[in-house]
Amino acid sequence: MSNYNVTKIKPAERHYLVKKDDPLHGILSSVAVGFDEIEPGCKISCPKPYLDSLAVEMTISGHAVNYYPTGKALHSPGSLLAMFPELSFYEVAQNDVWNPCWFVLWGPLADKFVLELAKNAVALSMEPVPGNIRFDMFEVCRMILQQPAGWVWKWNSHLFSVLNYIRYTIISYSHTSSLIAKAREIMDNNKSSPISLTEIADILNVSLSTLSHTFRTETGISPAKVYKQIRIDKAKQLLVNGLSVQETSQQLGFENPFHFSKLFKQLEQIPPSQYQEQNQKPSLRTKIL
Repeated sequence: MSNYNVTKIKPAERHYLVKKDDPLHGILSSVAVGFDEIEPGCKISCPKPYLDSLAVEMTISGHAVNYYPTGKALHSPGSLLAMFPELSFYEVAQNDVWNPCWFVLWGPLADKFVLELAKNAVALSMEPVPGNIRFDMFEVCRMILQQPAGWVWKWNSHLFSVLNYIRYTIISYSHTSSLIAKAREIMDNNKSSPISLTEIADILNVSLSTLSHTFRTETGISPAKVYKQIRIDKAKQLLVNGLSVQETSQQLGFENPFHFSKLFKQLEQIPPSQYQEQNQKPSLRTKIL
């Protein structure tokens, strides 16, 4: 991002109306862009500003946090944030001056893009973003402001590059989330009669390497460890309900109590017998003195 000299562009907002003789007519009705310089601690409130349009924002330098009804997204240098309709949010600059650039689209292209991709999400934060996409995003904003000779066709190319990246990211994220959720459901349904990861991958119609890579990338841990933790969490429930270590081991399909105890201690740092002592379920019968 150090190659982008934003000091030549004054903080501004430009609303570009697309006329009938414009090459962009038919896919857009108008575009707004801006380069901002926001002091630390400054709060920017944006109550449902986009209606049926699409907004994309990139942080050039500095840091900020976007707070919206269902969560928050972090702005850091090079991050890209796609914001969809009916989004009420506010942003707060952090410990340094925050310099974002952004654009908002109105018209058929934005409508179609939103209809296809923004079914449940209101915001998507992407980081790290490839350098070529960061450059395209910067140019989308710069060219609207400066409008150099022959800018429209180049601008169109930069715009579609950014939108294609967002589309690919959203589709990949949805597929990844669905894959992990389905895999966890299979694991949960097979706590007492465990199956292999290869069998789980086959059920999901993916390779074992894809399953493993997806879990490590999105959760930071392997699917094998996730499966083990699911079974141990069930063991904790059984132990608290009064089953012995041996009964719990048998109930969950472990080879023997020793193998079960070893895994339990590995994940919980204490033996199952000690866990049971520390978490005894109170008796339903109370002694009357």
